[in-house]
Amino acid sequence: MHVQMKENARFVQPIIDPDVLLGIDYHNIPGGFTHYIAVEVSAGHPVPDCMESLNIPERWYARHTHERGEDITSTYEMISDRIRECGYRPLKEENMEVYDQLPIKLELYKIDMIGSEDPEFEILIPIESGSNEGKAEID
Repeated sequence: MHVQMKENARFVQPIIDPDVLLGIDYHNIPGGFTHYIAVEVSAGHPVPDCMESLNIPERWYARHTHERGEDITSTYEMISDRIRECGYRPLKEENMEVYDQLPIKLELYKIDMIGSEDPEFEILIPIESGSNEGKAEID
């Protein structure tokens, strides 16, 4: 899918950073997740009919670089632990059923890493203060 989006990105112009593809995961399905592959364009920019437009609002994010050779499961476990140690929690959108400790994940891939079996990429997890009352904790 990432290779196909890399090829189709030429139909979405102008791209803000043509060297980056975004992977966006919503863990809203039991045993799975909804995955989007995206490029960033200016707000309100039209997209081809065969694509969807997503709005990713400004938020606070925990950021980590997943290095080549690292185990991705261990990386995500470390990020989850570190977020909580710092007094935050992963953002859970209202009315969203969640099935993962990190319900929303953004991954930023450099175009030249697409197709690599062991890519390096940036991970961003939307976070909120852990002191908010009335919000459900993720077990």
